[in-house]
Amino acid sequence: MSQTVKDKKNRVLVLVAHPDMKASKMNKLLARVASEVEGVKVMSLSDLPMETEVYREAVAEADTLVFQFPLYWMSAPWVLKQWSDTVFMELCEAGFTPGKRLMTVVTTGAEEPSFRHGEKNLYTMTEYLRPYEGQANFAQMGWVAPLIVYGNPDEAQAEHDLQEGAKAYRQRLEELAR
Repeated sequence: MSQTVKDKKNRVLVLVAHPDMKASKMNKLLARVASEVEGVKVMSLSDLPMETEVYREAVAEADTLVFQFPLYWMSAPWVLKQWSDTVFMELCEAGFTPGKRLMTVVTTGAEEPSFRHGEKNLYTMTEYLRPYEGQANFAQMGWVAPLIVYGNPDEAQAEHDLQEGAKAYRQRLEELAR
């Protein structure tokens, strides 16, 4: 059975926003897992120019965009903000985003209980990710529930959390790439 052109394209575009992937354990593994999933294209925002032309074709082909990043000061690293303010805004204005989906994949560097009301980080990850849900709404995209990979790399439980997060990520990407 032959594949159609639509079947051959990368249906999911993962945009990794990490300022130092060489030093990363969690995001490096997650990016590798994503790159192994058929129908998924991975691009590192830190390795490519902030020019719309660099991303136009990949965004046009994708049905789903995934913002993958470590939580920095309760947000994404600056590279995702810069990309959103320049490239993503221009792609939205040019009509490349309506009807697509947006998902975030976030590593926290802390255990899940610290992201509860009244705990160390005061709010839930769902609350911290509201700006990205708003961005999806502005861009006329569907919002896909985020995947949060909790875990403090300095604690023994971290490796287990990372492996479970990687499995869940692969499963979510396989579903989105169908």
